[in-house]
Amino acid sequence: MQISVDIKGVNELLKKIDAKKVMRGIQFALNRAAGSGKTEISSQIREKWSIKKSDLDKKISLKPAVSSNFRATISLTGEPINLLYFPTRQIAGSSAISIKRKGRISPEAQIKKGKGRGYSGVTSQIEQKHKTVLPKAFIARARKGGIPLVLIRSSKAKSKTGRKEGLLAIKVITETSMFRQPKVIAAVEKKIKTQFSKEWENMFKQLKEGRL
Repeated sequence: MQISVDIKGVNELLKKIDAKKVMRGIQFALNRAAGSGKTEISSQIREKWSIKKSDLDKKISLKPAVSSNFRATISLTGEPINLLYFPTRQIAGSSAISIKRKGRISPEAQIKKGKGRGYSGVTSQIEQKHKTVLPKAFIARARKGGIPLVLIRSSKAKSKTGRKEGLLAIKVITETSMFRQPKVIAAVEKKIKTQFSKEWENMFKQLKEGRL
């Protein structure tokens, strides 16, 4: 994704002001706009998905623009997320299983038991206002000492015991895929362009009046 912004009045300033000052002004406005875009990415994703701000923000980085290259780069990295990162429960008749430790799942995460509601499967709150239901899934560790996972028996997974079906771990959308949602991209683009317009208007005024 690439976003271009219009920089108005540059030629007017260059006739009266040192070019280095003008370049620094553009750089400042662009980086302020890029910073607002980074914040908007986090806000838009968290508005839809049940992901913690502290976990998401660590995945978003900003490489600021420099005067020799007016290009600020926002990067978002991520791998498929363990379904148990989200509020998730396994229901099996009268019993229920969930993960005691919230957030990123590690081998130390504990499985706790509780009361069920009479049906079987796994439910997960991946999206803020929508509950995902997986009727044939269950929570377990794929191997001793491993990370707890939401598993399902599938012919796509190889079985170590000779069965036709093995265990397949269910993982969900990545942070990068969350960002690529059209609604998120549109909101981020609008925020960056609006913020740059405000920042440059203020910078242009200060440069023209000789306050910088």
